Amino acid sequence: MNASRPTVIAVAVFAATAFAFPVDPARSADTQNPLDLVEPARIQALGGAAAALDRDPTAVWLNPAAPCGSGRTVTLGGQRGFIDDQTWLVSGAAPAGPLTLGAGIAYYDSGSVMLRATDGGARRVSGQRDVLALANAGVSFGDAVRVGASAKLLRSDLLDQFHATTVAGDAGVVVRPAQDLAAGVSLLNVGRRVRYEDQRVPLPAALRAGGSAGTPIEGEGGLSPDRLAAFVDAVWLIREHRVEWRGGVEAGWTETLAARAGVSPARGESTWHAALGVGVLFGKLRIDYAIQLSGPSTLPQVLSLTMRM
Repeated sequence: MNASRPTVIAVAVFAATAFAFPVDPARSADTQNPLDLVEPARIQALGGAAAALDRDPTAVWLNPAAPCGSGRTVTLGGQRGFIDDQTWLVSGAAPAGPLTLGAGIAYYDSGSVMLRATDGGARRVSGQRDVLALANAGVSFGDAVRVGASAKLLRSDLLDQFHATTVAGDAGVVVRPAQDLAAGVSLLNVGRRVRYEDQRVPLPAALRAGGSAGTPIEGEGGLSPDRLAAFVDAVWLIREHRVEWRGGVEAGWTETLAARAGVSPARGESTWHAALGVGVLFGKLRIDYAIQLSGPSTLPQVLSLTMRM
């Protein structure tokens, strides 16, 4: 099947711009691997609230039940940081009888570092390069309940000399008791520690629980949105024994444009960060953009493109 001209143009624009967008270096510096780094644009714009997202294939990384009922899709996402770090992902979902099957690959590169020996010599090596592969399956029980599970394989390389491989699993459920209400729970990154020779790094296991509520708006047209929705998550960071909150709102215009705003605490800090974003739908193409307002001089951004086949 030949790709349409708008699809080819959209993919070319995405490829040319995704890695020109910076991400917050403070956020990247304390991240150990893609298991807690992969967060697509719509989710970032909503402050990280993802547990109750329904029929959104981009949310598979944070709730494996989210792609159920989304149809056949492919998503590309990417961002690049000020310190040469970069993250990109490719994921897809497709119906298979009563199931929705999905797969994805995420890549993280922290950039190069200079190693200096005791004899005064020095050499430049890659700081960290990780590849994360995901396989997902979910099933819908009518329009009210969706259940999913994911298996992940992580390959991590440090300083071009330490290598580790581990597996992890996710499970999630989204319940929609009414048309405008949804609730979700997901358990993420359950598995063995990443072992670099004698060092063992625990996985960022987390339990998410959240809800969403939406309402149609009967305005008089113009700039008034047609729909408003609010999202909130409580995230229990199991390894760190603490709970963080995520929240956001989304306004939609006739299913062609969405404006988003969200808040979340800075990673490892008590202060709160804000995010803004937009989603644009061109037929079967959806472009999501988010900008993290995380400091007075940094405007980290992320872009993703989702294509419905």
